[in-house]
Amino acid sequence: MHSWTDHRGTLLAVVLLLLSLLVLYIVFRQKNARQSLMNDKLLQLNQSLMRQKTQMSTVLNNTVHVLLFGLDLQGRIVHFNDNALKLLHIPAQSLQGQLLMDLLADPGQKQTLQSAMQQLLEQPKDAMVLSLKIQLANGKELYLDSDLFRLPDVPENGSDFVLLGTDVSRRYWIENRLQRSFKRLDQLIERS
Repeated sequence: MHSWTDHRGTLLAVVLLLLSLLVLYIVFRQKNARQSLMNDKLLQLNQSLMRQKTQMSTVLNNTVHVLLFGLDLQGRIVHFNDNALKLLHIPAQSLQGQLLMDLLADPGQKQTLQSAMQQLLEQPKDAMVLSLKIQLANGKELYLDSDLFRLPDVPENGSDFVLLGTDVSRRYWIENRLQRSFKRLDQLIERS
């Protein structure tokens, strides 16, 4: 008859095997738990990034007021984007072919635009930065920070110049309100 001491080596091997299987099972479960946690975090980060991207796109689409004009050598508008129509409150038929100078409220700005175009004809690689004020049909004014540049190799009947303008009317309105507030504050200080 065999005693358990005869099978001690086999029993020890089986116990060690069971222990190693138990350790592997525990390690595997911990690894899966970490992997699952990592996947959940990645999924949350991805969803957060997608929300931020959507919010950023919404903000850009709703706040970027950029108009784009293609001008010929005389300053006539030959191309424009949809934002130009929205900002100027003008139908496309009225804007097409109109002189940009006719939209400017200040005669000094008309001269500035003409000299900038002339300068770009002489040095086409430069770009000009202009602040323009356009008089709208409803009596309001549209203030633009603009870049004017010349296109190389202009196709026939195409745009010789591009004017890229950003609507900064709100900034001008705020600055004017601030100046009036400062004037009132100065008057109050003088009275006291």
